[in-house]
Amino acid sequence: MIEHHYTDPRIPGSRRLATFDACQQNEPLAAHVSSTRADDFRTRLRVVDLSSLDVVALQASSCRVDHTPALVTESDPQLCAVVLTIDGGLELQQDGRETLLGPDQLGLYTSSTPFRLDISPGHPTTSLLRVQLPKSRLAIPDHAVDGLTAVPITSRYGFGALLKDFLFRLTGDSSEFRTDDLYRLAELVADLITALLAQQRGRDGGADCVDVARTALLQRIDDHVHDHLSDPELSPRSIAAAQHISIGHLHRLFTDRGYTIAAWIRRLRLERTRQDLQDPAQDLVPIHRIATHWGFADHSTFTRAFRREYGMTPQEARFERSGRPTPRTAQSVLVDGSPSTAATSRGTS
Repeated sequence: MIEHHYTDPRIPGSRRLATFDACQQNEPLAAHVSSTRADDFRTRLRVVDLSSLDVVALQASSCRVDHTPALVTESDPQLCAVVLTIDGGLELQQDGRETLLGPDQLGLYTSSTPFRLDISPGHPTTSLLRVQLPKSRLAIPDHAVDGLTAVPITSRYGFGALLKDFLFRLTGDSSEFRTDDLYRLAELVADLITALLAQQRGRDGGADCVDVARTALLQRIDDHVHDHLSDPELSPRSIAAAQHISIGHLHRLFTDRGYTIAAWIRRLRLERTRQDLQDPAQDLVPIHRIATHWGFADHSTFTRAFRREYGMTPQEARFERSGRPTPRTAQSVLVDGSPSTAATSRGTS
């Protein structure tokens, strides 16, 4: 767990705000942070990184977080976030909707359209929990997710209560979990959020019979893909055959998601390979075997796709997790066949 403090009284509040703003602008879901009380700004956050998603416990004084139209145009990382108010208050605006989230309420927002979070309106400070994860981790259609942004959802009972209790436990003491538990924890969080949003969708009565049938079919397709992700024969044709629909119908079902089913399968496979590469229990498993296990028949094709998706090679991803120097870095510290000063100091530190 990583903890950051922006509360040091020796540092002017405006500098603390500027530091926090710079950090948020460098996040995958970038945003600008401002405050009408900049001179007294203070915040503390704890981050639990589960590799494919992260959980944040935040306590902050009054501030505004803006994901602007310019930031949306610049990049859409296809992320969604669920925020739970513990105490204080939070105002959320997105997609023409605006809601004030009090204690025991949660809300949803995504990276695909501008949003605004007003933290602590009328309160000295607000405490909240926030989960951020790729849309692809949710086994519900994008249009169903988009229809629930800035809608208040209770966390007093049902899946909302389960999610809140789980995140409390996770952010309260993550030391009880091992590094190789991260994948399972991420799956649990994603499943709870999927169940919560699906339940809320049903309560809102926003879908007619046709939409219900379509959602059910997409759920079956999602389940089939996840169950057969390691099968190299998984393809739009095999999926359509398994669901007794035409390939054309399958592609039309994915139109609202904004990406093709082939691209979605590739993204899921890349996520699984990256998780395995960052799993200490699989350090001795060759990279090509991990790639093959997740359905990549050609190693060079896998390496190119991995680099395009994550900006690094699979080998660099494995070394990144371990904290060891990559082979490229290790070679760079050798001069005339002898370790350089940098290599020596690193070996003795």
